[in-house]
Amino acid sequence: MPPTCSADKKPEYNTCTSSVPGCGTYYQNQVCVACDTTFPACTSLGVVPEKVKNGSSINATAVASDNVSVKQIDISISANTDGSAGNWSLLCSDNTLSGTSVTKVCPWTVGTTEGTHKFVFNVADSSSNVTNWSSSTNCQSSLCVDDTAPGVTFIQAPITCDVNGKVTVNWQGVTDNGCAGLNTFPYFAQLSTDSAFGTAYT
Repeated sequence: MPPTCSADKKPEYNTCTSSVPGCGTYYQNQVCVACDTTFPACTSLGVVPEKVKNGSSINATAVASDNVSVKQIDISISANTDGSAGNWSLLCSDNTLSGTSVTKVCPWTVGTTEGTHKFVFNVADSSSNVTNWSSSTNCQSSLCVDDTAPGVTFIQAPITCDVNGKVTVNWQGVTDNGCAGLNTFPYFAQLSTDSAFGTAYT
């Protein structure tokens, strides 16, 4: 059955927007139809890679869905370095989207202060229903910008070499104060018979 039009709806209301009082039903070409009051949904927001240095290239990818059609996605980053919200900068905005499930990829060359930055996106549908990033963790992600190298290690004596030519080296462990932390395999060694390391073996 068709929806029942509210008494305050007039034939001149030919679009379903927030400016239409009550916006539950409206007239379109003299026909009573139901307004779209369903808000779009954030499916996911991914930042790849998640740990980078300044000058690196990343992709922030937002995925959203709607029962009628996604219209616009805005992706922003926070200038805060502790992973908190606020001090937003808009990275990209696209209001030409269409479809019930939409993916928006936003490439960016990283240029910001070291630390953990919050990424978010807002999404609007073709009926101007807007879902704000704060409504769902699916609208949020983060990026670690780390330009700080770990500490310097030093070799601990003695260096030994057995009869088979196997060299054993011990060194002092290091820590890292950047948000990225140490690599899974943080150490590598080079050996050389040349003090200037003109020829080195890893």
